[in-house]
This record gives sequence, structure tokens and C-alpha cells, in this order.
Amino acid sequence: MNRQPGQLPSGSTKPRLNVVIVTYQSSATVEKALAPLRPLCERGLLRCVVVDNASTDGTLEILRGETDWLELIESQENVGYGRGCNLGWPSSTTPYVLFLNPDAVLDATALQTLLDFMDAHPRAGIAAPALLDSSGKPHRAGGLFTPKSVIRGRLGLAVEQRERFEPGSDPFRTNWLSGAVQMVRTELLRDLDGFDSRFFMYFEETDLGLRALQSGWELWAVPQAVGRHAVATSARAAGQRLVNNAIPDHFFRSRFYYMVKHHGWLLAVAAELVDLLASGLRALARLLAGRDRSLRLERFRAPAFRFPDRPKPARCSGPAVSGSGARTTIRICNEADEPQLVELLLRVFHRWPPFEIPVSAVEHLRWKMRSDPASRRQQWVTEVDGRIVAMVVRIIRRVRVKGRDRLLRDGGDAAVDPRYREEGLYGAMLDHVRGTPQHAEFDIGWGFSTNPRTRRRSREEGRREVANPIQVLKRPYRARAIVARRRKRYGGVAPVPLVALKIRVEAVLNRFRYPPYGRRAKGAWSITRLERFDHRIDGFFEEAARAFDFLVVRSRDYMNWRFCDPAAGRFTVRVAEQEGRILGYLVLKITEGDGYIADLLALPGRSDVVRSLVDDALGLFREARVESVTSWMIARHPYNGILRRYGFIDSRKDVGFTYRLVSLDSGEVEFLSERDARIHLTQGDSDWI
Repeated sequence: MNRQPGQLPSGSTKPRLNVVIVTYQSSATVEKALAPLRPLCERGLLRCVVVDNASTDGTLEILRGETDWLELIESQENVGYGRGCNLGWPSSTTPYVLFLNPDAVLDATALQTLLDFMDAHPRAGIAAPALLDSSGKPHRAGGLFTPKSVIRGRLGLAVEQRERFEPGSDPFRTNWLSGAVQMVRTELLRDLDGFDSRFFMYFEETDLGLRALQSGWELWAVPQAVGRHAVATSARAAGQRLVNNAIPDHFFRSRFYYMVKHHGWLLAVAAELVDLLASGLRALARLLAGRDRSLRLERFRAPAFRFPDRPKPARCSGPAVSGSGARTTIRICNEADEPQLVELLLRVFHRWPPFEIPVSAVEHLRWKMRSDPASRRQQWVTEVDGRIVAMVVRIIRRVRVKGRDRLLRDGGDAAVDPRYREEGLYGAMLDHVRGTPQHAEFDIGWGFSTNPRTRRRSREEGRREVANPIQVLKRPYRARAIVARRRKRYGGVAPVPLVALKIRVEAVLNRFRYPPYGRRAKGAWSITRLERFDHRIDGFFEEAARAFDFLVVRSRDYMNWRFCDPAAGRFTVRVAEQEGRILGYLVLKITEGDGYIADLLALPGRSDVVRSLVDDALGLFREARVESVTSWMIARHPYNGILRRYGFIDSRKDVGFTYRLVSLDSGEVEFLSERDARIHLTQGDSDWI
């Protein structure tokens, strides 16, 4: 390819880079940051999203004048840097995202150098250019922040020095990169759910980089790409008092949260104490020497042993909102909408679907919405000026209630673009749906949630909660690994040893309450892997369903669609059969180090078959070296006690199971209010797996 220096590929059919800029009081610098990007956006070589944090200095006016080539997200309040980035990157369909401070400048040559480097290094998760400050001094890289480095630094001992980022030198791997300019793989952002939104400012890039390293990605400094960065201009423009170019209130809150999150409470508190003591002694020494002590005293004015405030839901608007003359349309969606729907789901959830699949997200959505042979879908979208900003998908399937088949409406995917959450679009869409003929095409509706607010709202709307709740049972194998991996991916500040000890104690108590079986379950049947369900499953279901008053109908077509289609995910079906007769089956899934029992059903009274299927599945899980196994099970289900005796413990995370009657008489489902209701429901009956 013949390409002149500084030119991105002009033959690209779509952009390969999404640039995200978060502004706050940035009127003095943002135009310089945007200038090199405009011609590239106009040529379709990259996409630019700017998130403004409620600036009042004229920044918004500048940005609104550029919306012919960039996308502007206007936050109604200052949500901080990391959360601002999280509003901008989820809509990315490009392989890379560039996070660019509004006081940094990167030209086309530097952008192309970073792109070429990332293409050539598939394990490079984050790369950064050499940055020169206003005086021409290069930024540094490396020297990962730890409580140990704080303590050693305050005591005057040697600490790991950050490496100078000399422009033009060779690239090198590192463990820390400045967040002023970073190119990040979109895959990494989706895997790690972006920045930790608890960081308002500072340490969000340190946290993301460390989680990337822990997940097997590499961080690279690429000095052949050179940019410029004027440090802390937004803070100065806002009139903030700075200490070492940082706002003390945010810096020390974020630092303490970061230390607790990644190094535990003990080391974090020790580092904070040493820092406070050393700062006090140095302030006293400067006072006795007659020197200025104000910088040292600033440490005591800043919070100590405190985390950043918990973030509130972001209130944003896009380039056009429903209340500003934009054309809003609510309609039934069609197949051509699917790529836009996936983009919307990614903007809202950062990762969708939330589990591994062997196909693309669009193919998975198409599988879910259009290929189910046993169910119907009700699918609506809301458009603002031709752009899909909200969606709701509902599933109509058959459920067996007291021996009779009824139509059940199941909640599916629902999403509203973060920029439009305060516009009332979701409520308007639901009102529209209630007025359509499709709204009454079912007998009973149900929904699941672990969110207390959602469950409370469901009760306020007249939904009833089943008295026999769904328990999330877990079989832990490596407690410390479970906790450490959850913290690495999702964050959290509870000490790993303490939480791991809690899991072990619960497992021991579970053994007293549910003594384990003394020997493996054996029988005259065989357990084999089934590639597809055949005609036998229909007769098996009719016989197995007699043990329950409420369960989803399991037909051959439905089961093959749900668990045997590659677009559904990687499920394994194990069947217990004797002389050609199905006695029971178990569907399992192994993904990202976790195991799941997605479905489990046996003939009435055949606890011996259930035991053998669970025995067989746990053997497969052990071979795969999973860290835990999860199963949804009704609290008083006959299989619940069996799973408990195999080491499954109650995770204390009940799934709220609510229902609403449409055409059924309340007497037909009165049994659902009984604590011993005979309900069969597994995780595979939802779309959570």
C-alpha cells in the first residue's frame, strides 16, 4: 500500500478508530485538540465522540458548532473523567478507541503510528504515544503505583522510577501509561467493562491498566508517535487549587480507593497513615525553618481514608433529544435494525451478550429474535431523527400451568441510550406497547430481577412475587480465585482473604445441614452426550411435567433451538437413558472459568437419576478446572436438596420472580403464593445465560 506519512488508509469502508474526548471548562484548548481530527472524520477515517461534563465557560458553544462532523453527548452534570469516557466508548464498532484529553494534541501521523503498532501486536491492549508538556519535557511511563511505593517514597527510600518517554526511541512494555492519550482495544474495554465509574478523577487509567495486565494484555509505550499535552488546564480553568498539578480532594480519595481495591485494607491504611505522618513532620520542619508549609498542610485539608462518592445515574442528552423538536417514532423493529440494536446494547451494557458466544453479536441477536420455532417475539424500537435510541423485546412462549398450556410473556432485552434516559422515551414506548393488539396476546407475564429497586417497582405496578423464590446456588472450588477474579474484573474493595473465608465457612456449614453423599450415584442407565434432541424428548417432558404445577414447555424444536444451536452459546447436553428411554437430562455450560447448570429435569421420583447426572456434570467441571458452578433452583424444589448435598451453597442472591395476570383467573395461579408451590424453573428458562 502506498501511503504518505500522516495518512490513514483512504480505502477503508468504515472507520477503524473511535476517538473519545471528555471536556470540562475546556474552551481554551479543545479547538486545538479537534483540529487534526476534523479532516480525518470528514473523510470517514475515524469517528469522534465528545462528552461534555456540563461546562459553563463556552466549551459547549464551541462543540455545538462542530456537530456536523462529531457526535456530542451533553452530560447534565460533571460526572468525572472515567464515567465520561464510559458514556463515549460503548457505541464503538471500531477495533480501537483513542481516549484523548481536551488539552492534548495528536496529529494523523501519530495516530497512524499507534494504529500500525496495535495491528502488529495483537496482545497490546493499551498503547500510548510520547507526550511533551508545554515546556517540551517528555512525560514518563512505568512505575506502577502501590502502597509500598507510597510508604518508601514518604520515608525517603528508593522507589521504582518512571522511564522517560524520549520521542523516537524504541517501543517498550510497561506497567503504567499516562491517561492523557491512550489507544485501547475495544475488545479489552468490553471484557473489563470500561473504566471503574467509582473513580471521579485520577487513577482510573491506572486501575484499567492494572486490570488489563491481570487479564493477560500488554501495555506499550510507543515513542515513535509524538503528541503534546498541557497538564491540568481544565482544573486551572475551573479555579481549582492544585498540589503537584492535581486536585487534592479527588486525588487522595481516588488513591485510597485504588489501594484498597487492588492491595487490601491493611496496606492501604498503612500507606495512608505513613503519608499523613510524614506530611505532618515535613510541614513542622518547614515551619521551624521559616519556610512555606502550605503544600504540606494541603494534605490535611484533603480527605483521608475516604473513597470517592458513589456515582449517580448519568443524565445526558445527545445532538437531538425528544424535547427539542426532534422527530420521535415508535415502531415494530425489523431485521435491518439488528446492527443498530447491537450498537445500542453495547452502549448501554458495555458488553453484550454478557457471556461467550462462538458467533458475532448480530448473529446472536438474530438467533434470539427470529429463529425460535416455538415462541413469538414482540419487538419495538424508538427512533429519534432516524437513530434507534431505545428498544424492548418480549418473548411469548408456552408454559404448563396445572396441566394446561398457557401463553407466557417473558421479559427480554430492554435498553435506552444513556443520552436519552431523562427524556421519558422508555415510558412512552411502554405506553405505546400497551395500546397495541399484541399487548393482550398472552395469558400471564413474568420477569426476573436481582435488583431491589426493580423488584420494588414491580410490586408498585401490581405484579405479584412468587412465594417459593429462586435461589442462586453455587458450588465453589477455589474460593480465593473466585473472589480475586471477580475483583479484577468488576472491582470491589472487600479483602480477598476475608471473603474467601466467608465462602469456606458457608461451605462447611452447608455440609452439616446437608451431609454429602457417601458414594457416587450408579444405576442401570448410561449417560451420554446428546448433539440434538429427538422425538423422545416430547414424551419424556409429558411424563416429567406431572411432578410440577408450573414449568416452561420443553418441546423438541424449542430444546434444539435453546441449547443445540451454535448461536445460543456453547452448551453441552448430557442424557441419562435406559433401553432407548430418556430418564433425565442435564444441560451445562463452561465459560470464562465458570460452570453453569443451565437445565436439569428427570422423570418423577427419579432422584437417583438426578444424582447421577449431577455426578457426571461435576466430573466434567472438575476436568475443565472451573472455579465455581452456578445453578438456579427454586428454594423448595426436590432437586435443591440434592444439589446442596453435592456442595452447592446459597449465594444469598435470590432472583425475584414476579408475575402479572392478563387473561387468567387469579384462582388458576393461586398456588404460586404458597411457599411449597411445585415450580420447575432453571437458568436456561431465562436469557441470563
